Amino acid sequence: MEFLPGLPIQRLSFTLDEARTAGVDYSRLRRTDLSIPSRSVRERRGSDVPLLDRVAVLTSLSLRTACSHTTAAALWGLFLPPCLDPAAPIHLIRPMELTAPRRRGVRGHRAPLTPRDVVPVNGAFVTAPAWTWTDLAGMLPLADLVAAGGLPAPEG
Repeated sequence: MEFLPGLPIQRLSFTLDEARTAGVDYSRLRRTDLSIPSRSVRERRGSDVPLLDRVAVLTSLSLRTACSHTTAAALWGLFLPPCLDPAAPIHLIRPMELTAPRRRGVRGHRAPLTPRDVVPVNGAFVTAPAWTWTDLAGMLPLADLVAAGGLPAPEG
């Protein structure tokens, strides 16, 4: 079964390399039913791509890249205030010895990550919950940070 005519890929978001490996002709990847949210990435135009799928594609494009900050928090199910959209921009992070990710729709970061700070989650690489919560400390007011940590908010 094909997800879209001429496209034997079963996901809404995919890389050009995945399409080429599946035998998709380059001209098919230029049709208007696909959008280009970022270089080397295609998505079905008008579809609601799940955040995990989008992150899995983006973290697969470069070695040692993981999602972080509000994006990771959403994937871990941590509380985020309604004013923060975990998908806009998508936060990606790499170790200090690499450059920060730079692509459309992405906010890139660098940090002293170790292998234990990044966890594979259904095809995506995500900062560990403790690291994610630490990232949120620089973005959220104390009450929201406490809520993100799953602790009761302080009285008063």
